[in-house]
Amino acid sequence: MCSYAPDAACDGRNGSNIMPHVCSSPSPSEWDAQYRLGRWSYLRNVAESGHYAVIAGYARKYLSRGRVLDVACGEGVLYDYLHPASVGQYVGIDCSRTAIERFADRCTGLDLSCTTIEQYDPGQNFDGIIFNEILYYLAEPIQTLLRYSRFLTESGILIVSMYCHEHDIARGCSTAVGSIWQEIDGGPWALLDETKVSSMLHQRSWIIRALRPGSPR
Repeated sequence: MCSYAPDAACDGRNGSNIMPHVCSSPSPSEWDAQYRLGRWSYLRNVAESGHYAVIAGYARKYLSRGRVLDVACGEGVLYDYLHPASVGQYVGIDCSRTAIERFADRCTGLDLSCTTIEQYDPGQNFDGIIFNEILYYLAEPIQTLLRYSRFLTESGILIVSMYCHEHDIARGCSTAVGSIWQEIDGGPWALLDETKVSSMLHQRSWIIRALRPGSPR
């Protein structure tokens, strides 16, 4: 059963691409097919750049040549935004072998693994773990954050970014995303900072937070 019902008003970015707020995630083979068809190529468009820049900014602010885990890294769009001063070691995981292979072909020498979020066990700790537009595809997003928080160093942080439809901003994001943020608010994380970024021309918005395990705000 779906924990977070999709927003009925949500019809996709420009009505043409797979959107968040879904009840269940595609299977790894379905993700592979979507990458082969170019369904995620729009992530490199300028309209998407604002939230990547904020994530990269948080990484540079809070991580100093730290070890970073990019959860559901896809083809490595976020990696291109990360400043070398932020990242000492980059680790990326994704369940799509197609995405991982394309990423590895483009950027050699990185620690990339094809695995599911549920199965991944790093065997090491990270200074920063990034969840960029992935929590709303998970059946148990809060339990996932709790589990991955155990993979942080003592001063490590989570960076969480989620998309919002512009018509939902007045009520604090869509039903699905708002539910996840509310649960994060009640969870064992201290809020370091929160940014909302919008592409006014394309009517797209994101909320990005930097969180550290500790007392909630």
